[in-house]
Amino acid sequence: MTEPVMQVAFRHDVGSDLRYLIARVTGAPVHCVMIHGTRCYDATFSGLIERTADDRFKEGRWEIFDVSPWYNFEAAEAYSIKRVGWLYDWIGVLFAWWMGRVAGEGHRKKVFCSEHCAGALLAAGVPLLYRRAARFTPRKLRDELRDRFGWTSTWVTP
Repeated sequence: MTEPVMQVAFRHDVGSDLRYLIARVTGAPVHCVMIHGTRCYDATFSGLIERTADDRFKEGRWEIFDVSPWYNFEAAEAYSIKRVGWLYDWIGVLFAWWMGRVAGEGHRKKVFCSEHCAGALLAAGVPLLYRRAARFTPRKLRDELRDRFGWTSTWVTP
């Protein structure tokens, strides 16, 4: 029997014009997803979807952090599953990232990528610096995992 796996993956390549704009405003990485085993929870511009991790990593340059098994993987996955189908929170992104305001949890039934990943990590018991998931950009979240917690990463490129 295999051990449960939880990971956070950050996309570093710019690619589209919108990701270029994100990189100019917040820096790289420009997107992040939660991985639970082979399932990937991805806050796309059309909403939070579940897909396979293999399908998600078919394009882009990804940096992947393994979450320590000390944390509650089941709580994090339940958090992700509950949000599948939520729409993308365009207003939350504007207020949380680009205007620099604290956005709380943003919208009650909408989510953006780093808000979702930070929320899942908080649900697992990871003691992130901010308790409000919407305060994280992909860059802030990645830097906290690497610099504050000292987590190491691996890279995936198709």
